[in-house]
Amino acid sequence: MAPAIARSAHSQRNIFGAIIENQRFTGGPDPEGREGWVPNITPAGIGDWSLGDIEQVLTTGDTPSGDSVGGPMRDVVRNTRELAPVDRKATAAYVKSLPPVEDRKPAERK
Repeated sequence: MAPAIARSAHSQRNIFGAIIENQRFTGGPDPEGREGWVPNITPAGIGDWSLGDIEQVLTTGDTPSGDSVGGPMRDVVRNTRELAPVDRKATAAYVKSLPPVEDRKPAERK
């Protein structure tokens, strides 16, 4: 989940396909049209995940709640697990540094 990947998959888009700046990293419909919802990775979405929690997701695909990543994120994890630990830590620090931004409530998702 390097920043470019996260920015691409975890950000809502307008009708022209451009990322909606104030909704960057807040999740949304799958940008490639697959069924499902890409999660919000700001602190508003991942809650109080620690750096270690985020590193674990990037290494194993397992979340702190015992769930696991799905869809294209599985491919991302196959790549991020191959990173040097220092690079995974830097990616986790980047994600952890994002400002919290609320996404739309699930009932409003279309």
